[in-house]
Amino acid sequence: MTFLNLPLLIFTFYIQGLAGSSCPDNWIDCGNGKCIAHFWRCDGDNDCGNLKDEENCQSGISPKACLSHQFQCVADGHCIPKSWHCDGEHDCGDNSDEISCDNDTQCSGFRCKDHHCIPEGWRCDGRKDCPDESDEEGCPKAEAICSPTEFLCSSGTCLDRQRVCDGKKDCSDASDEGKHCSDLCGNSTCSQKCRPTPSGPECFCNDGFELHRDNRTCLDIDECSNEGFCSQQCTNLIGSYKCSCMDGYDLINNTCRASGPEPLLVFSTVQEIRGMYLRTKRYFLIKKAVLKAAAVDVDPLESRVYWVEISNRSSVYSSKIEGNGFQVILENGLMVPEDIAVDYVARNLYFTDSGLKQILACKMDGSMCHVLHNTNVQKPRAIAVDPPEGFLYWSDWGNDTAGIYRSGMDGSRRITLVSKDVKWPNGIAIDHTTNRLYWTDANLQTIEYITLDGKTRKVLMMDQVFHPYSLAVFEDNLYWSDWHTFSLDTCDKFTTHKMNVLTKENGKHIMGVHVYHPVLARKASNPCWSSSCSHMCLIAPLDGYSCVCPLGFTLSNNKRTCIINDNFPMLLVNDESSIYHIRPEAVGNNVVAELPLTHYGTIGKLAYDWGTKTLFMSDMRQPAIYTINMTNLVTRELVKNHLVTPEDLAFDSLSGNLYWVDSSKGTVEVVSIKNSETATLIVDLSKPMAIALVPTIGKMFISTVGENPSISMYDMDGHNERKLDSTSGSAVALAVHPSRSLLYWADLKAETISSIDYMNSRSDSKIIKHNMGSVMSLAVNDKYIYWTDTKHNVVSYIVHNSTHTHTIHLPGLKSGIAARRVLYAASPTFRTSRGEMGCQTKNGGCSHLCLSSLGGRSCACPIGMVLSKDGVTCTEKDCTPSEFQCVSDKKCIPKEFVCDGLKDCDDGSDEVCDVTPNRCPGNDFRCSNGRCIFSKWKCDRRDDCGDNSDEEGCPAPTSCAKDQFTCLGGECIAKLWRCDGEADCADASDESDCHATACDPETQVSYSR
Repeated sequence: MTFLNLPLLIFTFYIQGLAGSSCPDNWIDCGNGKCIAHFWRCDGDNDCGNLKDEENCQSGISPKACLSHQFQCVADGHCIPKSWHCDGEHDCGDNSDEISCDNDTQCSGFRCKDHHCIPEGWRCDGRKDCPDESDEEGCPKAEAICSPTEFLCSSGTCLDRQRVCDGKKDCSDASDEGKHCSDLCGNSTCSQKCRPTPSGPECFCNDGFELHRDNRTCLDIDECSNEGFCSQQCTNLIGSYKCSCMDGYDLINNTCRASGPEPLLVFSTVQEIRGMYLRTKRYFLIKKAVLKAAAVDVDPLESRVYWVEISNRSSVYSSKIEGNGFQVILENGLMVPEDIAVDYVARNLYFTDSGLKQILACKMDGSMCHVLHNTNVQKPRAIAVDPPEGFLYWSDWGNDTAGIYRSGMDGSRRITLVSKDVKWPNGIAIDHTTNRLYWTDANLQTIEYITLDGKTRKVLMMDQVFHPYSLAVFEDNLYWSDWHTFSLDTCDKFTTHKMNVLTKENGKHIMGVHVYHPVLARKASNPCWSSSCSHMCLIAPLDGYSCVCPLGFTLSNNKRTCIINDNFPMLLVNDESSIYHIRPEAVGNNVVAELPLTHYGTIGKLAYDWGTKTLFMSDMRQPAIYTINMTNLVTRELVKNHLVTPEDLAFDSLSGNLYWVDSSKGTVEVVSIKNSETATLIVDLSKPMAIALVPTIGKMFISTVGENPSISMYDMDGHNERKLDSTSGSAVALAVHPSRSLLYWADLKAETISSIDYMNSRSDSKIIKHNMGSVMSLAVNDKYIYWTDTKHNVVSYIVHNSTHTHTIHLPGLKSGIAARRVLYAASPTFRTSRGEMGCQTKNGGCSHLCLSSLGGRSCACPIGMVLSKDGVTCTEKDCTPSEFQCVSDKKCIPKEFVCDGLKDCDDGSDEVCDVTPNRCPGNDFRCSNGRCIFSKWKCDRRDDCGDNSDEEGCPAPTSCAKDQFTCLGGECIAKLWRCDGEADCADASDESDCHATACDPETQVSYSR
């Protein structure tokens, strides 16, 4: 076992160095006990709290009109939240926000004379809660107001007991004197003391005792029964008591104060991670957010701040407390991470993710993650861990799951702590000094606690908070952010009095709140230190541990080793030279892995046979189609002849056939994996670009982008065309929903993703997403729509019926314009057994090719052969005048295939020519090797031919077009790609001298709860 010895010296020395009695050089002394970093001088925010940091600032900008939810200051036109108007705080430098306030303005409780608002219950309670003490003015005197050492006059005033029966009339009504004052106590039966009163002798007790109801007997007072009488530990003594503290605390006036360095409050706004020392009120910037920060926590071992950010690529980041040492921890798989907690013992991170509806644990470096809870989880929000005890706590504000929950940190022993009278539980915090769990409820406007054993629950604050969000507890204080007042507040955790505003943000929500001090990282053994877990080890209750696996792996019978799950779905993404394997829905930096292939061609499109674990890959340079055994990564050539530009592939797992479209030849073709027989199913298409199959109904979909571009549905033998959509200008990718009759396509020109119900002849197409950019490929499963584009090193995806984009980062892929393509591979959703389908047994009786159809199967023949009347046998046919007969096998091929630079006859007899090879169709460019490519690919600085002949004799560009940016290296890129955060120029010159990047409206994230 290893033990953590705290306090931690490195962190201690650091914060002791910063925390002193006066403001350091180059800091702003606010004059109210607070020091703030000079960084916040004249930034428009009242960081000092008294506007000292905003004095004498020259903005040069005329005051703008304030919004409906804002109040405009008189002197400088500054806009502040309307909730700050008449709240007792001078937020405008001219105090105009505290003028003309009536008692009802923004206050549902008692309005102090200085305009502060306090709960009505604090009025006349004997405590001075208003800063001007006006809550205790004009209060009626009552017996409870007089202390045990005082006498209550009949007039209602209190008098020192020493002045009673002293022969002098001290009460205004002389009720402190009377004829019974001379009665002696000698015969009294008081157990301790007796004193004369105007009504006769009276028993009273020594300090630490109270009079029994028999008015004679003195009983010991149990001071420890009063909540909060001592900060932490209370021992009742006869006639007295003793307060004491846990290790790491010092007792000061019955209050336990953490020993050592000054405690640090770390919190986040959407834009920044900030720190504030709680004793000296030094307030400083730790790190600016990358995009939009949310929750925050601190690792006490390495003095590092960890925070989550919510965006289209939600991520986890870290830096040292000083702001240096920035690290990207995790950037793949998270959707809406709500909160983060650091396990400082076993070195893991814990998250809630309301988008995934999961509670997760990840390694500290983000390399791999494990899902702890994904059932009965709707909107998980806050999370806290207790490594010494091995427990995990979280809140959920879903309609059916609202509550506070606990489980082991390994996911075991899940129980519900709170499920009644709870709506929107937001922040949670563990207090080990009282064994309580505190939480905020934004809907009920409360702060409550429950003891860790679940036996006692209490509402601490009601109607004193408005929209409490995050929460922390330290020593005798609670700290929370309030989204209504845009403030960070504190109060006494026992009485809720001493309420104070630490800082306010003008219109900016304070997100995460965390207090760090070495005393909070309690000493604990690490049960994972000696474990033999292959991947991840998580702490369990009772000093135990569990070995767990990332998504896509299964724990073996030895309960230690994770083995890969071959049946787990995958995404395959490729560019021209690499193929990447992605575990969809997995979280962690290792969800993307490059396949170790030794292929030196130009990778085109992919298809996958789940049954045999075979990957099909087109090579655009050769051209050719290859198979890759995904078990041993052995590659073999499947189709070599008859190819020009195999633009897209699709595999039919029922018949065992691979389909492809050839954009240059204008054909749809098929090859049998069983016998390597090929057939051309459709000819004379105008640049077919994409293909998708639905084998269970025997249908295929083809998109064309040449003349009269369209999307059509055919039988899988190429017959019975039905046009589905003719409005698409450039449908470059197709995908079918696995369980619904929906076809999806990506339109390169329109920059959209659309869908249509292909079984409903009256169905109209529907645009799913706009502003897609240069989308190049598409994949669909039951939950997500995935796509890639030519510009970004990511796979983008959305949830069905949603528009918010998420991304998976693709490290290593080339930046700039590249053809990235995505394929989703999963076990087929249909349940028909192989024996029931026509093509599964003896090739369906077909002599050559067996194709799927709605009726079961249809037979097809290779080029040069025809189907006999029996419908199953192919026989050689006589060549027509429009056909050429190959020499060796007498096969017939179209005459236009002769002398076109490609060997269509197996013996090459069609290329024994005395003339120049035929031209390519239309305006396409013919490469020196005979291949046809789009004319726009000529001189585009890319080797599209495979022999580089399309880049020969090209003039150097003299200048780029007006809507383009000229890279330092001379290449032209779209001007809108300048300063967009992605290096599109080979030399990255498009990202030099850039300022902050603005978010696209669709990728901009807003917070609401």
